[in-house]
Amino acid sequence: MAENTLVSCPAVLDIAAVQDFHAHLRDVLEQGVPVTIRCDQIERIDTAGLQLLAACCQDAADRQVPVHWDGVNDILREAAGRLDLLGLLNLPESPTS
Repeated sequence: MAENTLVSCPAVLDIAAVQDFHAHLRDVLEQGVPVTIRCDQIERIDTAGLQLLAACCQDAADRQVPVHWDGVNDILREAAGRLDLLGLLNLPESPTS
């Protein structure tokens, strides 16, 4: 079993991308190993994309699977802040690399 699974967000995480990315995240969470979500490539994210990340975090918490963030950029942080999802997503306070 892997020690950690790296998942890279697509550059555009919008309603058109959510279905495929959701399937990938679900498969990863079902493995039951810690997950690192890499988001430095995000150029645009809409409400559906943020809801997916929030649901992923909630699902991971329910499964007791740790979620870590890598490369959190201002685009993600500002979008999450507008929808008051910073706490639920548990994003780091400063940019990560």
